[in-house]
Amino acid sequence: MSYVLADRAQALIQQLQMLFPGAYIYTVNVIGSASVPPSNTVGAPLPVQFNYSVGANNFQNLQLINIPATQVWYIVDMYTTSSPSVDGYVVFYKNGTKILLSSPDLASMIVSNPARTHLPSILKYEANTTLSAQFVPLQQNTGSSAVTVNFFIEVVVVDFSYISAAY
Repeated sequence: MSYVLADRAQALIQQLQMLFPGAYIYTVNVIGSASVPPSNTVGAPLPVQFNYSVGANNFQNLQLINIPATQVWYIVDMYTTSSPSVDGYVVFYKNGTKILLSSPDLASMIVSNPARTHLPSILKYEANTTLSAQFVPLQQNTGSSAVTVNFFIEVVVVDFSYISAAY
């Protein structure tokens, strides 16, 4: 977990541990990426591909993440490690419906910038819901080949599968 995100995620984890003392609570860093074709239309949404690992399980090139029946996911924040070749923002969806939250422009979310912007609020994805996203470019890709825009999503997972039946 990035040091910049540690305080926000840690505060949520402490709250969740008090609410669900028997649950297994951990963080996952989901990598989002979007391919911006040459001469793209500014403002036209593009699908986001997700990649992440949980233990030995790797999940690659997903456009849709199915939240397991025993888990709840909280998107705490997101960031990028460098200025994107094509700036834009990310729109999050739950069960295919737009959530009333979009990220700030990715260029303002560079993790090494102490004054960077953050997601305005935490997003909650309940058990058996789906997470998807679209990248909305604010610039045109003037190059002759596609450009990949990468960003990182910090997720706190509450896993109830470890709670005993007596709970």
